[in-house]
Formats: sequence, C-alpha cells, structure tokens
Amino acid sequence: MNKLATELHSCYGVSLASEFVSKATYNHSLDFVEYVADDCFTLSERIDEFLTILKDGDTGDIIGFKLKGFAYIYHEYLKPLFGPDATPFIDLVPVITFLFGKVGNTVFGDYTERRKSAYASVAKIVQDREIKIASSELPIAA
Repeated sequence: MNKLATELHSCYGVSLASEFVSKATYNHSLDFVEYVADDCFTLSERIDEFLTILKDGDTGDIIGFKLKGFAYIYHEYLKPLFGPDATPFIDLVPVITFLFGKVGNTVFGDYTERRKSAYASVAKIVQDREIKIASSELPIAA
C-alpha cells in the first residue's frame, strides 16, 4: 500500500486517507447514496432498481448498501418535508422504509423473501448505526 500511496501522491498530488471512516455519502454523477461500514473487499448484490447490498467479501455479512435514484426521492418526497431549512443531517431509516414500501411495491409488485430480507437488513444497519446523510450534500443533488 505504501507504493500505491507514493505513486498517487507523485502522479496526482493526492493522498490516501490515514484511516477509514464509515459514513453515508451522495454520489452526484451516479445519483446514489452509499454506506460501507468496514474497510474491506466487498461484493455487490443488486436487489432491485433502488437497492444494492454490499457484502464483506470474506464473511458474506451485509456491511453496506447503495440507494440508487436518490435525487428523485429527495426532490419528490424529502425536500418538501424539510423545505429550505433542512436539518443538518437526514435520517436514512424513513428513506429505506419508503423505498421498500410505497415506491418499491408500486414498481415491483409483490415482495419476494430475498427483497424483504435485504431491505430489513439494510434498515437494521441504518437504525443500529444511526446512519444519516449530511443535508449539505443533498442540495448538490438538487
């Protein structure tokens, strides 16, 4: 890893983070919110058009997720709730619940066990770790 860090710094003037910090982030260009709990090799498993779960490559445990199409959810459902004076951080539990229920059910019909289990696992991670996303990132999505 030291060689990679040296090459990155000499070629691009960037440095690797000194330590891993798990937090929810919004990727504007690809329109998704991502959360990864641990710094490890991950495997992605697409659940539906909104949710991809991230699993630890060694244990298979769910350690994160991607919520796709977040700008739509933000504009249609979150922004009207919070208005221009949004709280500094937005709790992702209601977003997960919303996607699984209202939007997901409309688009995908009946729930499958695999889908129920994936959304339940992600909701548990979000709730147990109290994952929020900085609302300052979201207007960028707007």
